[in-house]
Amino acid sequence: MEAVQGFAALLLGSLGVPIPEEISIIVAAFLTAGNSRVPFWKSIAADAGAATLGVPVVFGLAYFFTDQIEAVVADVHRVERWLVLAGLLVLGVVLVVGVWRWKRRVGKERLDEERTEGHSLRPWEPPR
Repeated sequence: MEAVQGFAALLLGSLGVPIPEEISIIVAAFLTAGNSRVPFWKSIAADAGAATLGVPVVFGLAYFFTDQIEAVVADVHRVERWLVLAGLLVLGVVLVVGVWRWKRRVGKERLDEERTEGHSLRPWEPPR
């Protein structure tokens, strides 16, 4: 079973666009495959298959969108602004919920302290 998972990790790790920043991902995929005892020929076959699929797709996208690069970049910047706005909104919600839960917990702790004040509890003694 480990060999199958290693093979899948190798295949998925190799499907990326071959740019220098991604070399570490490919190295991690090969190390995972090696640690999972995937045979060498399967590693090479998975890498070749991923390259056969990934490289033409990326070059095809580059070819078809070259004349529209300015519009694509403008859309990317527009989407980035929405993503930043959504991220700030999520951060605000997380902070509000966190503060609300913290205040609720502190309030319960104070109530527990008030309830125990004035009551003297006997210290625990082991049974005889």
